[in-house]
Amino acid sequence: MCKRSNGRLYANAVLSPWGGKDNLYELERCLKDLGMVGVQLACHYGQLYLGPTSVTPVRSSPCP
Repeated sequence: MCKRSNGRLYANAVLSPWGGKDNLYELERCLKDLGMVGVQLACHYGQLYLGPTSVTPVRSSPCP
């Protein structure tokens, strides 16, 4: 769908900030291998809410 949009649509990876290292590897795969341009994180799942320490692994990811 993004390829057919002639540059109007871009794909984002959708990841859980609580997914750990596996999510970081998936983010890297989405950005490098699949050509996605960003990441979307949910602000909360059930009673888990984003905070300074909850997204540290994603914030400190070496992905460009």
